[in-house]
Amino acid sequence: MNHLAKPPLFFRGGFLCALIVLAVAHGSSGQFKFREPPNRQDPSPLSPFQGMEMWSVFLHNRPVGLFVIEGSLVLRPAQAASTAFSFALTGEWYPGNECTRVILGAPGKEPLEREVAFRKGRWILPDQGADDASGPYPGVGEMNERIHGDLPFTWMDLLMPYLQWPDIRYAGPGRHLGRPAQTYELRNPDPDAFPFRVVVSLDEDFAAILASDFYDADGFLSRRMRVAGFKRFDGQWMFSQISWEDRKARSSVRLEVYSFSTTK
Repeated sequence: MNHLAKPPLFFRGGFLCALIVLAVAHGSSGQFKFREPPNRQDPSPLSPFQGMEMWSVFLHNRPVGLFVIEGSLVLRPAQAASTAFSFALTGEWYPGNECTRVILGAPGKEPLEREVAFRKGRWILPDQGADDASGPYPGVGEMNERIHGDLPFTWMDLLMPYLQWPDIRYAGPGRHLGRPAQTYELRNPDPDAFPFRVVVSLDEDFAAILASDFYDADGFLSRRMRVAGFKRFDGQWMFSQISWEDRKARSSVRLEVYSFSTTK
């Protein structure tokens, strides 16, 4: 973990997590390099202290200021043709005041614009006034709501509120996309809500999110999020592809990023 001080640009959590779907980590001169074979063994386990130190670095790798992501979301349902949706996300993130605006365009329909804010520790979702805002851990009815009626893509997928859950346990080493990773188990503060728990994989060198596995109360792996590719945008490394899989419906949604820009 000798590169944690110089991570490339990534979205922290989710996608924009926490908000976003990604959460962005800021980098200075660090470069994202895949490890070459034959280094295929799992990394060494971390001590509990090292594991939580890495998690803390990850959570603080947040964007500040204005950033814009453009691309497409492709829905691949089981035994049906794929559908592409245009995707544009604008984030204005400042300490204590974060606003994320999403515009989704379905074929043959007017684009749908939705906005979510996180202010003073509270979520303010669409059609919700400040007096009705949720706490830091929104309920299942709010987070599992579809952002667009034609697309099985939820606020849970986009905002990654699970990254803020307080019950976190370091779970050990692993790998993703050939890279060394460290995994963490997060438990939902609402035991009756989905997901019951989430297992998150972080890149060991850069403390950037690589994957999330969503389990129900019976231990079934119901949904998965995977970073599927990386690309350099204006000299900064960021994810270029993210996929969400619904294992029950046997469907998936993939984000393809075409452009990314940011100002501080």
